[in-house]
Amino acid sequence: MPMLWLLRFMLMLPISIAEDGKIRFRWWSLPVAVTFLAWLVIAVLGVFSVHVHLDPIRGDNKHFHVWDLVPQYCGAFNTCYIFCLPYTSWAATSKAISMLDQWQRVEDLVSVLRGSMPVPGLRRRVWFYSFLSISMPVSMFLLTLNQKYASDEPWMAPITIHLFGYSMLAACFWNLSCRGLAAVARQQASFLVEDFQRLGVQALHNHRSVWLGMVRVLDLLSCCWGRVHSMLLLMSFVSFVSVCFLLICLLVEKDFDRRFFWLMAVVCYCFSITASVCNSAHIATDAMRRPTMKQLLQLSLTHRDKATLTEIWRFLYDINISSPKVTITGLAILSRTSIISFFTLANTYIFVVSQFAISVENTESNFSEDPFLLDDY
Repeated sequence: MPMLWLLRFMLMLPISIAEDGKIRFRWWSLPVAVTFLAWLVIAVLGVFSVHVHLDPIRGDNKHFHVWDLVPQYCGAFNTCYIFCLPYTSWAATSKAISMLDQWQRVEDLVSVLRGSMPVPGLRRRVWFYSFLSISMPVSMFLLTLNQKYASDEPWMAPITIHLFGYSMLAACFWNLSCRGLAAVARQQASFLVEDFQRLGVQALHNHRSVWLGMVRVLDLLSCCWGRVHSMLLLMSFVSFVSVCFLLICLLVEKDFDRRFFWLMAVVCYCFSITASVCNSAHIATDAMRRPTMKQLLQLSLTHRDKATLTEIWRFLYDINISSPKVTITGLAILSRTSIISFFTLANTYIFVVSQFAISVENTESNFSEDPFLLDDY
């Protein structure tokens, strides 16, 4: 499957496929050794890339305008992501193993009810996100070759491609996982009434066990993937603020060349990644609660016996207590409202920094044109 190979070489995950077709995390294997060597090469390139970004602004007795410093600092900061991969990916491997084991338990519970758990359209989504994870980084890299801020060093191409591939693949795999889990949750909720008519109260008990298992899978997914998205959202935030700052510079100078279209493409890229991550988290959380609660409330109106109402009440109580949600390492909850919070904070930074830069530029211009200073000479 192409998505697994992308996860292995882009996110540096120690993923292996067993003979029975199941995913395993094996540390002592040839793919892991190749992955580790690839990370070392990209890390070395990252060190030199940071040096290239910061070299023009290092040293004494140098003066630079704020407009010139922003792209250099942004490029150096975004390149540092490669050094955090052991923390964001490898350190969360145990959580990923627990998540896969928990998903296997959910499949076993579903097999008791339905015999199988087909997810319609899953393979099509995997191929679509795999294609997107390859095409978008290559397209963004080709755009960097035609803009002012690209480096002339050819050895920086691998780190640039990996940077775009890392962000796009992390967002695509997260979207695939959340939307796949949401599809399974809606599917199980749609079978609730039919299974109740076939198995009675035992069906409610089994569906409650399946639901609790999927909530545990969602919690483990947010735990093992939260570090990656902390880095991803931070990179998107820095890039969005920096690029919007440069766009304001172009508007002030009324300089609309090919850089303007490149910067607009980067803004759309950062916006799409941030919005898709938050929206997928909201979809997964919403699908875990609403369809199941709707089916349970309909059953409570048509079946008034004590055993059924007791099991329905326990199910609703678990939904209320468990409160499924997606968090970033337990610090913040991801939902559609996070999109507004993200861009509100970004606009605040853009406004403050731009106002500071414009005020400094006006002050220098007024100082150089002061008639009293000209009279002295």
